[in-house]
Amino acid sequence: MLHIDVGVMAYNEEKNIVNLLQSIGDQKLENVVIDTITVVSSGSTDRTDELVKEFCKRDKRIRLHIQQKREGKASAINVFLKESKNDVVVISSADVILDENAVERLIFFLLADERTGMTSANPVSVNDSDSFMGVVANMHFRLHNLLNRHGETIALKKNLVRRIPEIATDEAYVEAVVQKTGHKAVHVSTAVVYNKGPETVSDFLKQVRRHYVGHLFLKNKLGYLVSSMSVTGMKNVAKELIKCSIRNPLKMHQVAGYFILEIFGRILGLVDYYLKREKHAIWDIAKTTKSLKKKR
Repeated sequence: MLHIDVGVMAYNEEKNIVNLLQSIGDQKLENVVIDTITVVSSGSTDRTDELVKEFCKRDKRIRLHIQQKREGKASAINVFLKESKNDVVVISSADVILDENAVERLIFFLLADERTGMTSANPVSVNDSDSFMGVVANMHFRLHNLLNRHGETIALKKNLVRRIPEIATDEAYVEAVVQKTGHKAVHVSTAVVYNKGPETVSDFLKQVRRHYVGHLFLKNKLGYLVSSMSVTGMKNVAKELIKCSIRNPLKMHQVAGYFILEIFGRILGLVDYYLKREKHAIWDIAKTTKSLKKKR
């Protein structure tokens, strides 16, 4: 049996933190033992800390580390990495819900090949597709998985990444470092986590611009291109958008709208990175992504 630690990074997650912790507690595990579940609450001002403390009474594995002021997700991850005792860890955002087999499958593929240094889950949108932003959210996650991008929940061999710098795209940084060491980063399509996309254009642009700033950082500082910035990746995106338009001609204008928003968000990211010199390590929260219910 492999013993692991789980880290949850939270900021004002009162609407979902209990759902997430319950989903971690409900994991079906055969070859894995979760020793500790550490919630790092970085400057939360809502009921997040209170709810975690209450949940600790139900699950003794849960620990709460409170950062008095908001320091960003990268800082929270560094706290967790320093406190965790096991060689393999799972790191998760707090605004997701894990499928009951997610952890077991992440760990299985991490250990199936010694060259694999990290694995990432497959985010599934809980947004309905009956509105423009619903189509945008579902398209975004669809392309995320098509490109095998890494995010939301990952498993990691801790010796490969000791610390993360101030960056908005922590999972992409881990991916870059892992691959720079000669290991593989594997996207596990069967390790599902449920996630909610933005319900407003404003929130969607917030996410795209900070992600792009992080990707530009990796390109310029580490010489690493994430899949969505590569020529092959962009060709695959274009092909998928065309296919979706052909399959759903009545939604062609919504697919085009998604493409325009994505490009505009990247332009904003370019401005942030090169002109404003913003890192987005502590970002403006997309509030409409914080309340979700698992699809069944």
